[in-house]
Amino acid sequence: MGREVKERFKQIIDKISPTELSEIENEIIEEGIPESEVKKLCDVHVAVFKDSLKEETNHIMASGHPIQIFKAENRAIEHVIADLKTDL
Repeated sequence: MGREVKERFKQIIDKISPTELSEIENEIIEEGIPESEVKKLCDVHVAVFKDSLKEETNHIMASGHPIQIFKAENRAIEHVIADLKTDL
């Protein structure tokens, strides 16, 4: 996807919340724009959100923060799955 398109879209969506974006998409569909066209636009905003999430991954969370616990649980599950795969 072109960097210029992503940058322009980022400028637009930085001014609205994810809820508002969803509402706008629903309104566009209700107005008659084919859902397939709206899904193409979704690819753009997903790419933009993905980039912004990558930028925010360096946050340090306090010990015991729910997200920290969730991530630790996921890592533990990944290890169990890896062990199970090697036992097969």
